[in-house]
Amino acid sequence: MMSGPALSLHNLALGYDGRVVMDVRHLEVPSGGLVCVIGPSGVGKSTFLEGVGLMSNTFVLAPGAESELAIAGERFDPQALWAGPVQKLAQLRRERFSFIFQSTNLMPNFTVGENIRMAHQGAGSADFDQRVAQLMDRVGLPVALLGRATHQLSGGQRQRVAFVRALAKEFTILMADEPTGNLDHANAESLFGLLRSEVAQRGRTAVVVTHQLDLAEEFADLILDIVPGGPDAPATIIPRTGR
Repeated sequence: MMSGPALSLHNLALGYDGRVVMDVRHLEVPSGGLVCVIGPSGVGKSTFLEGVGLMSNTFVLAPGAESELAIAGERFDPQALWAGPVQKLAQLRRERFSFIFQSTNLMPNFTVGENIRMAHQGAGSADFDQRVAQLMDRVGLPVALLGRATHQLSGGQRQRVAFVRALAKEFTILMADEPTGNLDHANAESLFGLLRSEVAQRGRTAVVVTHQLDLAEEFADLILDIVPGGPDAPATIIPRTGR
């Protein structure tokens, strides 16, 4: 179990094409909990997730400023990361992060089991297979679905498979972008509960962008409100304690 913050951000400017849309002066995200990111549409929630999760380079260089991104105490210069070898960036993403997307990003012509195993080190071991079977049961899917092509599943089934895939691997931080946006409230509530219990038990962290404020207030240990700035001013983040 980790001690100290899972994420620490200092003097980060996030945006695109040199335009800053979000200003993060200092933010610490503790380990072992569920963090929900909320805010109005278009304010930059996905920009925050993509940048911090190293999915795309949303970091905007502020002249004369020293920016820092720390993952479980390991410090990085975000700009240097993206300017460096792509293999190092890919390895960092693979070893430290897991992801859930609203669109699921499952390969349609591969089976459920193949989708779950393909990106995971140690996949195919007895322990891994047992872990997958347990997670399938917890999201309400029969293990028999592991042999079915994902294009044969319903949208709700694919979304639950995306949760299994993300939770089956080892990670420091799980990043999720509207992971229950296509589900009914009962299923969404069940998956938020699963996510919260998993990260708490494993001493890991989940950062979830969501528009479902009621679920954020019910399950999150920490809520990050992204607040729009004034005219031509970047958005800011205001942390508040969750449940």
